Amino acid sequence: MHADKWFWDLLGFDFPADMQRVKVWLPLLQDDDNPSLMVLPGSHLRDFRYTSFVNHLGHRKPQYDDEDITDRLIPAPVRTGQAVVFNDRLLHGGRSTGVLRISLEFTLACRPRV
Repeated sequence: MHADKWFWDLLGFDFPADMQRVKVWLPLLQDDDNPSLMVLPGSHLRDFRYTSFVNHLGHRKPQYDDEDITDRLIPAPVRTGQAVVFNDRLLHGGRSTGVLRISLEFTLACRPRV
């Protein structure tokens, strides 16, 4: 579980104050009856605690440390070839479904509408 914003914060990436980040996730291969992306609806409106660790490749990664939320996670409503777009503060993570999963994800920078 993580929010992609945490990576930006941990790594100290600069980002224009008048812009916001939006994530796009597109499953290229997954079990559509058991989607692999889990999300916590509404979590982009809250702040959650996390720590960080350095993985075996020497990269700093965030580690979710807040309350147990596993019972509130839902599969993202997306099928193979469809995209889901979400705020980079949304808590999300992959889950193993026993089927190979391949996805494409990227970040868009956009100005919020007033």
